Amino acid sequence: DRDAEVAPLYATPHFGHVERSAHPYRHRLDEDTLVARMRSVSYVPKAGPRWDAVERELRALFDHHADSTGCVTHHYTTHVFTATPRDA
Repeated sequence: DRDAEVAPLYATPHFGHVERSAHPYRHRLDEDTLVARMRSVSYVPKAGPRWDAVERELRALFDHHADSTGCVTHHYTTHVFTATPRDA
C-alpha cells in the first residue's frame, strides 16, 4: 500500500487537482533474466553467502513457476500522479 507515501502530495498547499492513474504491465522473464533483474535491485546482496542463498531460492521458485515456454511473468502496476500547481 503506497497511499501513505503519496499522502503528502494530496495534503500540500502547493498543488491541487491531484489525479492518479494506474498502468499495469507484464514483464516476461527467462531464468537468467529473472536472476539478473533480482541482482539489480538495490537492497539485494550482490555477492557472498547471502546472495548465494537468494539465487538458490529464486531459481527454485523459477523452476516451480515457469511456464511451458521457460518463462515467468512479473506483474506490476506503475502509478502516475499529476497535479496542478496552485498560484503562489
